[in-house]
Amino acid sequence: MITEKEQHSDLSAFLNFIKSNFRTLLIYSIIGAVLGLTLSLFIPKEYKSYGIVYPPSSTSIDNSIEFPNFGYDLEADRLIQILGSKEIRDSVNKKFDLVSHFEINKEGPEWLDNFVKLYHKHILFERSSSMSVIISANTRDPELSAQVVNFIIASADGLRERIYKKNINSAYENARIDYELQKKRVDSTEVLLVESLKRNNLSSLLMLMSDAQTSIDMDKLNSSDLSGVRATIGSELLAFKSSYEVLKEYKSRYIKIKKSFINPIPKLFVINYAEVFHKKTSPSVLLNILLGAVFSLFAATVILLLKHSYATK
Repeated sequence: MITEKEQHSDLSAFLNFIKSNFRTLLIYSIIGAVLGLTLSLFIPKEYKSYGIVYPPSSTSIDNSIEFPNFGYDLEADRLIQILGSKEIRDSVNKKFDLVSHFEINKEGPEWLDNFVKLYHKHILFERSSSMSVIISANTRDPELSAQVVNFIIASADGLRERIYKKNINSAYENARIDYELQKKRVDSTEVLLVESLKRNNLSSLLMLMSDAQTSIDMDKLNSSDLSGVRATIGSELLAFKSSYEVLKEYKSRYIKIKKSFINPIPKLFVINYAEVFHKKTSPSVLLNILLGAVFSLFAATVILLLKHSYATK
């Protein structure tokens, strides 16, 4: 264990070392600061823009009108996944030619990997504490940064629509086919039943086929003098009504799914579109000067300590 006297002795030795080499350490610090300043002048300037959006809480336009709530973590996470998709990335690159902006050489096989890394480094999607999604872009052109962000916001709704409607499209086609097939069956059965009623002088029973009639009046049917066809007509009417009830269920399902298929999904709630900011975000001249000075000071101290150690042996 180091005693207090030994600690005091080591501190005194270190202070004496600093004092005796103060001029050298100061010169190295200045040289490092100048190098940091020089490096800052050659590093390309970057400018940041950002936009803020909220995802709607539901994919139903009716629900969004009745309950216009937003700020759910699950919906925000889903939106971030959509914004970070390959389709959005490729659309942004196609629109603004970011491969050229990032000065990526496309001759090598690894150019796409390099582009993806730079893309996700300079274009970020983050969830805020209030569950909004912040879309930011950092490029060498302040106007380009704002344009990229606003283009992503504008493109997001179209991609969301295609993703959410993909499964609805299959359900819509199935519901349409089921409804149309059942309608053909009912229409065909109705034609035959009407002809049978008319042929047997039972036209008065046609009212039983009305949509408003929920049950068949068997007493009315039994009152007919045509007892030979009574059972057959009754079973045909019952079968028709049963088939028609199935048709109504298919129609209701078809209309419901069709509404979801045709209606657009709610758009993003845009809190802020990106603005053009001409104040650069990097490089930080002051930070680079400090880092250069500290690194040079550290290197000079190590070199001088090693030199002093060898000299005292």
